[in-house]
Amino acid sequence: MGTKTQDWTTGAGGNRVMLNTDICLVFDIDSHIENDMPCCTRTGICPDREASRQKCPMYKSGDSRRQATSAAREMLGGSVQSNNNTPFYVAFARAWRKATTVGQDDLKPLRDRC
Repeated sequence: MGTKTQDWTTGAGGNRVMLNTDICLVFDIDSHIENDMPCCTRTGICPDREASRQKCPMYKSGDSRRQATSAAREMLGGSVQSNNNTPFYVAFARAWRKATTVGQDDLKPLRDRC
């Protein structure tokens, strides 16, 4: 792995920082990270001039990782550029409830005071 760090930002003004793990769901950034070649998920708005010259490639059809792109689109309401987080929050709430209640038959609501 190279010496440069890669920061991924999104949103108006680049106010949300994303991790490589987030970006790897949609973009094939392996060669860019390994070769210290920055790329931008949306050219023209990247704060790094060098990165804004190279758009990050998406996974090619037939790549087994491309399925992750479909899942990311689903969680973003149909578009990887969307800011609609509702599908994610709905799925998370269902998964959280299942993870914290399955197999528990004596759960009680939390009290306001100890």
